Amino acid sequence: MRAARAPLVTLAHQDDLFAPGYVAELAQALHRHPRALFAFCDYSEHTPAGARPLTLNLRIKRLLCRRAFGPLECLTDTRHKQRLLSLGNPICCPSVMFDRRELSDFKFPKGFQTNLDWMAWLELSRRSGGFVYVRKSLLSKGIHDGSETTATIANRARQREDRQLFECFWPRPLAAILTAIYSLGYYGNRLKYSELTEADTAHSERYQQDSNPLQRRQ
Repeated sequence: MRAARAPLVTLAHQDDLFAPGYVAELAQALHRHPRALFAFCDYSEHTPAGARPLTLNLRIKRLLCRRAFGPLECLTDTRHKQRLLSLGNPICCPSVMFDRRELSDFKFPKGFQTNLDWMAWLELSRRSGGFVYVRKSLLSKGIHDGSETTATIANRARQREDRQLFECFWPRPLAAILTAIYSLGYYGNRLKYSELTEADTAHSERYQQDSNPLQRRQ
């Protein structure tokens, strides 16, 4: 983010696909809330075989967002922002558009393999400034066997870091239970053989040819 010159920044991953309206929608949302720290949007997933059906994991993340935001577009109270994060991390990192004017000193925390974003949102929740939620699905996140998320699930680093984050919100016994429940969602990162039969590039070409493919998959 330090290298960026623009006031609004998204950390795009090479295997993720953005809908044509992503930049305009999130920039407009931040414009409506001038003191917001960042905006994020809903998202879907794709594998090398193409678009994925809506998974239980994504359904739960949407419920967590709707539970915290209700009818609101922006959360400004620290308690409400932490309520959003207390039962898991529903904010997809590459969907986030940061406002650097409000985050000139922001850095992702060190010491994490996979949950550095969840910890970052927790740290930012303590600052003044809002979290803005755009309910449209404007990003398709790539799921594949070579991803860092898949690797950390395999070596159990993900579970250890989840436990560490849950303990920021809950007593240790309850944090352990939540970690066990949360880990059930890891199965969403395991690909079936049929999902590995096509190249990611083919899906990217189909995505770019469609003016608004993600909204039709909601």
